[in-house]
Amino acid sequence: MVAAVTGLTVRSFRHEVLECEQPVLVLFRSVWSAASDIMESRLAQAAIHYAGKVKTCKLDLDADARLAEEYHVLTVPTVLVFKGGELIDRLSGFVSERILKSEVDALLG
Repeated sequence: MVAAVTGLTVRSFRHEVLECEQPVLVLFRSVWSAASDIMESRLAQAAIHYAGKVKTCKLDLDADARLAEEYHVLTVPTVLVFKGGELIDRLSGFVSERILKSEVDALLG
C-alpha cells in the first residue's frame, strides 16, 4: 500500500484538513530546515502505517506563511494535529519516531 504526505496550500487547507473526516497531521516545514526533511520522512512512514486512519499533510512555509501565522507556528518543523476540523495538539521542533507514534496512537484512542 502506498500512502503519501499530501502537499497543502492556503487554498486547499480547508478542504484537506478542516473538512476531513479523519484525524489530520499537518507538518509545517521549510526547505532550509534539515529537521523538516526528517519529520517529513517520519510523516511518510506514519502515512503508510496508519493508512486509512490518519491523513498526513505538509505545508511549505517558504511558499506561504499565512497559516503559520494563523496557527501561531513559531518553530520549524511543527506538526499540528487536527480532529473534527479542530486543532487539538501540536508537536514543535524535531520529535522522535516514538513520540510521533505515541501521539497518533493516542489520537486514534
